[in-house]
Amino acid sequence: MRLSVLTLISIFFFSCGGVKNSSTVQECRINSKYYSVSKVIKKSTCKSESVTSEEKTLLKKDLIKQISERVSVVSRLNEQVKEEGDTGSYSSFLNNESIVSSIGSVNNPNFIYCKSGRKYYIYCVVPVKDFEIDLYNEAKARLQIFINKVDFAISSINSKDRVLNNDEMSKFSETNLYLSNAIELIAVSRHISETDKNKIINDVALANAQYFKLESLLNYNFDNQISKLNKLLLNNAFEKIHFELISLSKKQFSPSQRERLMIFKSEYEKKFESLIRELDSKIENAITKRRNDAETQKLLTAYSYTVFYKDQKEKYELYKHRITKRSGYGRSALRLGLYAGSSFNEINNSSGQINIDQFDDNSNFESILPSYDLSFIHYFLNPRKRFGLSISYRSFSDTFIELSDTDGIGNNINDFNSLQFGLSYGPIEIKYGTVDRDDFEDLKLSSLKLYVFRTDKMIGRFGKSNSINISAFADYLSDFKDTSFYSVGVILDYSILFNRTSKY
Repeated sequence: MRLSVLTLISIFFFSCGGVKNSSTVQECRINSKYYSVSKVIKKSTCKSESVTSEEKTLLKKDLIKQISERVSVVSRLNEQVKEEGDTGSYSSFLNNESIVSSIGSVNNPNFIYCKSGRKYYIYCVVPVKDFEIDLYNEAKARLQIFINKVDFAISSINSKDRVLNNDEMSKFSETNLYLSNAIELIAVSRHISETDKNKIINDVALANAQYFKLESLLNYNFDNQISKLNKLLLNNAFEKIHFELISLSKKQFSPSQRERLMIFKSEYEKKFESLIRELDSKIENAITKRRNDAETQKLLTAYSYTVFYKDQKEKYELYKHRITKRSGYGRSALRLGLYAGSSFNEINNSSGQINIDQFDDNSNFESILPSYDLSFIHYFLNPRKRFGLSISYRSFSDTFIELSDTDGIGNNINDFNSLQFGLSYGPIEIKYGTVDRDDFEDLKLSSLKLYVFRTDKMIGRFGKSNSINISAFADYLSDFKDTSFYSVGVILDYSILFNRTSKY
């Protein structure tokens, strides 16, 4: 609904004298040949005729308002746009808004200083004839431009070469309102010929018809666009929908159309976010299980198609980093080992020969000396090379495990502890450390460890997963003078990886 109110003021004419710096100011008088607007000023300002140019400009604007101001009440959809990176969202509400528009222009007005009673005024005046002829010429020029632009917009929409955004449609609406209001003043003018009046009124009517045709085309195209969006949603073409919605957000729609668009957007977001939650769950499960196989890569590929939406790009990059690191090589490991070794056999240091008789008694592992080991190892540089340093605490049992009837062990080398530091490279580890037993205080324990079997290598995740390992070992217990013993056996240990890296 549009309510048009024509406010015409009483017209004044000024037969007022007043010479600059004169001691007298003449009275203001009325004449119907002029439009005018006034402002109260100081007596000194009136006598010196010193109103500023800024104040005169405001008077010109007030004069236009008094002559031609219109108040139109329209329904307008207000939108709030929130920018979120490459994406955007909006909320909306509908209200009634009064649009105040003024038409015409004031060219070369006169400024008159005068007195009425005890008050002093400055009047801005323009001849009625000049104003109405200027208005007619301006409306005629804007009308032709408006017709050309509307025709071009209709042609563009039909050929689907371009879209109209909110600013373009708002300008069309404002120009259409301006022309409708202008011809109301022109129609009652006594200074414009009837022929010119009739022609411009007919031309404005044709322009209005073209403008309403443009609105109708926009409505038709909107229905087609909603149908297209629904088809895309059925095919889960979420990225195409996203950019279509961004494009549509720049167009001018009626409140009912905008409501339909908001309903569709809600359904689109509900379905898309449900898919994202499902992918989130599957990827988190893969991270928990340290799985970085073809299935996990397939999940990441599917997730990469969501990066256009909200904060999905950051989540995608985080998932890639977490999966790579979680399933990466371990730089450090905690190892729990169980040793099964022969009893320690003495080496005759004086002759440099092994005591064959004692070795012959124990080399068949008929008496097993068990021990357990708790160790920590850290790999430097590329963990795949397994170059690192270790520290381990090893405790030997106080009893032997007899696998057959024997005459007993010829020595009592058992029930002691050792703290060792080691160097590892590839499958080999060499360790050296002290022995914690009073009667062994001069002895040192050296060990050689060789990995034979690893479960992580068997499953194709060498150095990337916790593993059960089988190794062969040899211990050398000696004071490096007169006393030396050796033992050989096997180790079963469990290695727990941590401090993972995604670098290699």
